[in-house]
Amino acid sequence: MVFQTHGRRLLALWGAALMVSTLSCGNSDEKPQNEVIRRSEDVIASGSTPTVMDSVPGDAILAGGDVSFGGVTGGDYLGAGGKQAIAGRIHGSLRAVGGELHVAAAIDRNTTIVGGSVELDSATVIGRNAYIVGGTIQVKG
Repeated sequence: MVFQTHGRRLLALWGAALMVSTLSCGNSDEKPQNEVIRRSEDVIASGSTPTVMDSVPGDAILAGGDVSFGGVTGGDYLGAGGKQAIAGRIHGSLRAVGGELHVAAAIDRNTTIVGGSVELDSATVIGRNAYIVGGTIQVKG
């Protein structure tokens, strides 16, 4: 049933994962280059190790190789990356795709996660629905 009603979302998440994994393949000797852009109330962070640890009035959009989020969003969290650590408070929904995802956040609305290894920490609180697809899924709370 999930694949019938949410097929387009899952396809978009897998497409984003493919794009991020392709873009993150490069010379590992290079210095990490990250970029954080504020667009109105939203924050867009990208690079090899994008990190956002402050308050974001709108949506937090992060993409890269090793993604870290530990702030508060007034909107949604959208993440694509090889490895993601998601903590803090998300007043909207969480949408994430990647190889390894660790979630220890309070999420007010829905959660959609696609990953190779997905771990929901005991500190994770999901206010509504959770849709999780992965090779290994651990729910510790």
